[in-house]
Amino acid sequence: TLDRARLDAWRPLRREAASAARRADEHARRAHERRFARMVKNDPGRKGRR
Repeated sequence: TLDRARLDAWRPLRREAASAARRADEHARRAHERRFARMVKNDPGRKGRR
């Protein structure tokens, strides 16, 4: 198992690697953008705002 400091350092690296993979794959990037746009559109805190 990893100690706490190494685990905390590893998480952002994993997130960065996933982001780089998405940017490299056009289909995955567009799918991620659609999911994000849908999440923002359906956010109840944004109702009434544009």
